[in-house]
Amino acid sequence: MAGHVLLETARDALFLANISVERLPFVTIAIALLALAILRGPRDHANRRVLLALQLAAAIGTLGFWSLSLTSLAWIFYALYVWSGIITSLVVVRFWLLLGDLFTITEGKRVFATIAMGGSVGALVGSGIATLLAPGLGAPGLLVASSAMFATSALGPLLSLGRSADPKRAPGGRDAEGEPGLGASLATLLQEPYAGRVALLMVLGSLTLTLGDYLFKSVLVEEVAAGDLASWLSRIYLALNVFSIAMLALGVTPLVRWLGVDRSLAVLPGLVGIAALGVSVGMGAALAATIFLKLADGTLRYSLHRTASELLYLPMSSALRSSVKGVIDIAGQTGAKALASFLILGLVLLPDPRTAVAVAVTVSATVWLGWALLLRRSYLNVFRQTLREGTIETAIEHPELDLDSVGSLIRALSDRNERRAIAAMHILAERGHVSLIPSLILYHPAPRVVVEALDTFALSRRDDVDDMLGHLLDHEDANVRAAAVRATWVLDPDPGRLRSLRSSHCAVVRVSAFAGLLALGETEARTYKRVLEEALAYEGYEARLTAATAARLRYHEINREALLRLAADEVEEVAQEAIRAIRASDDPWFTRKLVGLLDDRRIRDVVRSALIDRGAEAMAVLAERLVDPSTPIGVLRHIPRTVARFGTVEAARMLIDSLPRVDGGMVRFKLLRGLEMLLLGRGQPRDAEVRLAGQVDTAGIRAEFDRTLERSIALLQLAAEFSKAQRKRPERATVVGKLLVDLLEDKVELALGRLFMMLGLLHPREDFRVILAGLESEDETERASAIELIETLLEVDVGSAIIGLAAPESAEKRLQLVDPELEVSDEYGAMVQSLLTDDSHSVRAVALYHVGEV
Repeated sequence: MAGHVLLETARDALFLANISVERLPFVTIAIALLALAILRGPRDHANRRVLLALQLAAAIGTLGFWSLSLTSLAWIFYALYVWSGIITSLVVVRFWLLLGDLFTITEGKRVFATIAMGGSVGALVGSGIATLLAPGLGAPGLLVASSAMFATSALGPLLSLGRSADPKRAPGGRDAEGEPGLGASLATLLQEPYAGRVALLMVLGSLTLTLGDYLFKSVLVEEVAAGDLASWLSRIYLALNVFSIAMLALGVTPLVRWLGVDRSLAVLPGLVGIAALGVSVGMGAALAATIFLKLADGTLRYSLHRTASELLYLPMSSALRSSVKGVIDIAGQTGAKALASFLILGLVLLPDPRTAVAVAVTVSATVWLGWALLLRRSYLNVFRQTLREGTIETAIEHPELDLDSVGSLIRALSDRNERRAIAAMHILAERGHVSLIPSLILYHPAPRVVVEALDTFALSRRDDVDDMLGHLLDHEDANVRAAAVRATWVLDPDPGRLRSLRSSHCAVVRVSAFAGLLALGETEARTYKRVLEEALAYEGYEARLTAATAARLRYHEINREALLRLAADEVEEVAQEAIRAIRASDDPWFTRKLVGLLDDRRIRDVVRSALIDRGAEAMAVLAERLVDPSTPIGVLRHIPRTVARFGTVEAARMLIDSLPRVDGGMVRFKLLRGLEMLLLGRGQPRDAEVRLAGQVDTAGIRAEFDRTLERSIALLQLAAEFSKAQRKRPERATVVGKLLVDLLEDKVELALGRLFMMLGLLHPREDFRVILAGLESEDETERASAIELIETLLEVDVGSAIIGLAAPESAEKRLQLVDPELEVSDEYGAMVQSLLTDDSHSVRAVALYHVGEV
């Protein structure tokens, strides 16, 4: 990139000093068309030799242009301009294609950002060198410096040629044949309004910035002497590279959060439009205005504006993003440049071309700015569409609710589809906007919506709906009547009204009335307990649901046993409401009971939330039950993930301390999955992601790794010994004898998976899942890469053992790879007897049966 910046600086200085700036559009069109051809061209054979050849060609060709530039022939400057655009595109494209061949997707995510930042630093270095050399050597001297930079960069692929052959595996990304064609992508843009509007925004941006670049160069030629162009350009490019890196490092994230997506997209067109307006009004500061334009472009285009532009793709589905993003980038970067160049050719024919181009930039920037602001409506339409479908895609970070989005939610409250109305109500309640829910929602035709609204108003203590509760007490739906009673004793306590409802013919109303009187201290607990037992025995589930909801709104200890019974109710809605009531109660009596409910899949998530709310008290109970042999396996297997949901260092320590104390590989696997959640952030909700890697002492994990590795080698040795012994004496190879060998090898495979999980925890910067997949791959190149990584990252003995355990060979050959000094015993009877005390229940059972056979 340093060579590119030096070449670009020299190119601009020589062209503008010797050729009319009005000729610039022709070479811009040529570069745009050739760049488009490069982007659509084949992407095979991106190897070191091709990159080396291109870098050497860039060095030699640029040096040749230095020699030719001394003759001052006009065609040389045209050729230099086209050469710089094409050779840079070829080198950069080939470089990234080579990286795509060398790295997997996971590796690319880890290193590409660093490489990209290296490119920015390289551009900064090139600008600095140009600033130092331009005053003394002039533009031709910068060509020599550029040639030297290209030649130096060629040393990388040159020195690595002999180290390894070019990769034979496909790039980590999607195969080319799986990518949609250009025609299909264009058709998608026409069919998807939002994607089409995003594409138009990109085209307007590229069009405006190309016009602005021409305006900058034309004013520079008029205002600066030809001999000083190189110095001016080098200083300007240095400044914009410094500002761009500073913006990337410091300013992008807070600005996007503060401005939002739409206003962030409007910053660059706004500044460009202001600068162009300064040129068009002719206030005598045209040079300063165009320099400001260029600095705004260079500082914001690849920092703030790029970040905000990428956020526009987030509401799209994955399939839509994959289909349109490539064609949008092509249209925005190349097609728009050609269009701008044709426009410039027409503008320069006018009497005052500078003013004409400045006005064109101003108009284009204004349209770009307006379109950026208008795009928010389309963005919100995607949000509304998601709402209409009844779900919100939580993997996408939507902007904070503003007037437009709140308005769409309020309109959804009146939707006759109860799912949409309830979803909108939940969003407003979760965001703290219950006051914006209109009280008229209590007249909604769907009873479920009215019940949800009444309970929401009651929980938020909203008292402006008191006058509307009376008519709901006579509603035709029993659940609405019960909800109205609950809201009455929460929002407008009236013991007299509640007493009058005790004799109602409706069981759900009676339960709600007695619950209200109990909450207000107007009835005895034993009386309510009798009514509660009556409700639990009622034929319909509505009475049980009402009892659970009443307990959630106003809890009393009399509800303890009833809520436990309701938590096991056959109706899932009742069971979940009972757990929500337990969660709201904060009664410590329930803590141990909650742990025992983890085996019920229907209520597990709510139970976990209730346990997390109880903090250290629940953590202590979970730690005790995790290592208690009497804990049912159905409960035990779900404790580690529950602990991980606490998201604290203490939770991680507890899981690590439990590793040597639990019984069975399955429970250890669950423990490791929980640790992956806590330390590496895997499997967590996006809005609650926690990564504690580096904050927890992993010595316990390393100790468990060593124990598991030792156990795996012992199991492999037994499998090898049994295989050899059965081969020597076929009568030992009974069905159960063979089953025993298969069981031992299966145990080794399961242990290997746990070993790699622990390696991932011990080396959080490495993705050992990818390494394991490569190690088990049938592709020799992938397997060789995985082996090299393991040997580099791990101690020699550990690496050899891991590679041997995973080798696609027989147990005997794998044992030799693990440790050539390990010997295979011939004492078959002793080997079988040793398995009778094995840690595994299944191994002991099969071995016991095989003892009787042999």
